[in-house]
Amino acid sequence: MNRKLNLYVPQWQGSGPTDELYYGAAALKGYVEKRNVSFREIPLPPAGETLRRENNILGYSRIRSQLDKIQRLLIETGPEKIFTVGGGCGIEIPLVSYLRERHGPLDVIWFDAHGDLNSPESSPSKYFHGMPLRFLLEDIADNGISDSFGRIRPEELILAGIRELDPPEQDFIHKKRIRMLPPGEIGRIAGYLNGSRNTAYVHIDLDVLDPREYRNVKCPVRHGISFKELENSLSLIAGRRDIAGISLLENTECDTERMKVLDGVIKAGLSL
Repeated sequence: MNRKLNLYVPQWQGSGPTDELYYGAAALKGYVEKRNVSFREIPLPPAGETLRRENNILGYSRIRSQLDKIQRLLIETGPEKIFTVGGGCGIEIPLVSYLRERHGPLDVIWFDAHGDLNSPESSPSKYFHGMPLRFLLEDIADNGISDSFGRIRPEELILAGIRELDPPEQDFIHKKRIRMLPPGEIGRIAGYLNGSRNTAYVHIDLDVLDPREYRNVKCPVRHGISFKELENSLSLIAGRRDIAGISLLENTECDTERMKVLDGVIKAGLSL
């Protein structure tokens, strides 16, 4: 059993037919490795293949295979904590599922401009990176992914920095009473963490940041949070929870000089 796993999964297929996430993830991994850090890798090829739509998901077969590989690696290595550098948000399903099974109830703090709550049927794009939380919150009928991975409860989820939702996502949030902190309210995160003493998992899609501070992400959205707000939030979470995992996803920046602004977030992941 390992206490800590540094994991690299450059998945791009869940974000459409282009592979900028593959190269952005590779550049970010290379930047982190300058700190004498090593990663276990789920090897994936860059674009060059035609993605087929199956089960209302573009690239379903490839993505399903990738999720299974992540799950097998986690079972094989048995980490207590995981720091992940990756491509698309879809890789979170086996990570969150594994850590919840290992640690019990898990407070999932989802820093993201988007809800990632579409079902395959409701998704306008059929891109998997807009679906992982839906798979983590409920069974998706006639879809093998739901049969392989565990669930979290709606009350374990906090959507932080969210500001762009599709109507079906809004309806789902209302129905499930999921807690939200839009960018202007991110300072209230400490109050949301009072009460339970669950272990925490922190998902960071870099599009949670304001594009004026960090623009090169897959799906930038105006009026995001600042680096200072993100780093302060991570400190508040660490002061109130044992953090079992941090992910850093959806980067498309390949200039390592411009990645220096990520040092505070990277440090949080490496210090698990």
